[in-house]
Amino acid sequence: MVSLGKSKKDFLCKFMKYYWDDIIGHKKSITQLENDILNKNLAHAYLFAGPAEVGKYAIAKKFANILICPNDYCRSCDDCQQFQDNLHRDVVTVNKLWIDKINDNLEQIARSSNFNQIHRAKKKTKTDIISIDDIRSFSQKLYEKKQSKYKICLIKNIERLQPVGANALLKILEEPPQGTVFILTSSYPEKVLKTILSRVRKIAFSNVADQVILQQLQKQTDAENLSEIISIAQGRPPIAVKLLKDYSLFEKEKTRFHQIANILSKPELKTDFQFIEKLIEQPQDIENFLNALLRFLRTLLLEKSKNSQSGLSQKITYSNLVTMQEKTNNTKIMLKQNINKRLLLENLILDLKSLA
Repeated sequence: MVSLGKSKKDFLCKFMKYYWDDIIGHKKSITQLENDILNKNLAHAYLFAGPAEVGKYAIAKKFANILICPNDYCRSCDDCQQFQDNLHRDVVTVNKLWIDKINDNLEQIARSSNFNQIHRAKKKTKTDIISIDDIRSFSQKLYEKKQSKYKICLIKNIERLQPVGANALLKILEEPPQGTVFILTSSYPEKVLKTILSRVRKIAFSNVADQVILQQLQKQTDAENLSEIISIAQGRPPIAVKLLKDYSLFEKEKTRFHQIANILSKPELKTDFQFIEKLIEQPQDIENFLNALLRFLRTLLLEKSKNSQSGLSQKITYSNLVTMQEKTNNTKIMLKQNINKRLLLENLILDLKSLA
């Protein structure tokens, strides 16, 4: 979650009824959610759609906490505490999934996903796809007697659903258990089943303006590297906050940007493939690299739009940059389907070099 401290009065959205004190930006989306609560106009299903890493899931969790608290989001009652500990019996969270040899610590997984995933461990599941078995496992909890006003089902990155699982979820959305609110998030809504999209209320998210992020960070620090942090974060507040708090991570991200620039500007394929080989040895770094690549490409697109082109942004056409983003996004999605990682990454590098 994007957090900059505990003082309520120093944050954006302080004018709201509920405290959104740890959220940077997204005023329009938050206002819509507040209005839905205050006007008693809740939808039975929401889709928070927008770019990755902009804070959608943090807001989804806060929205769920507001709904589950009997004391107007007091953040101190048993319900709030159980929610924060991911132990509330009326809240189902589907976030991290058990993946063989990559994410196989059930105790750690339980901190973000509170449904039974033993079936995944027994099958030694190797993908991040939400299967029909996952749907069956977590949906059982939705039909148990509730102690709160609502049952909440939080699902992160709903595009991970395979067709069979998507159809199973669709049936639940068509006839949801009484008092259930689904809060789904997606960075790729175009990959979500259209019939699911037709049954949700969409809340749109976008990158947050650099100036908004900068203003919030300046209230907490006078660090000299703020401009570099903003440049690396590229409109993603959670990234900016992490970089501010962790200098080693900041240095690592700077190195990633340098590596990406070298990949796109230099012809040495041997060096690039050696880099991929090292990346595959640390599977958790693959997504971090691809996310950094998307942010890097966005910096080039912004330079194009502001006519402040130099280096790569001057060399690569606008349409090619857009195509490069699309290819990177498609690679992120295919990696979740257990397709050969080395082959995918090598093909991506070849495609990007040809476009650069």
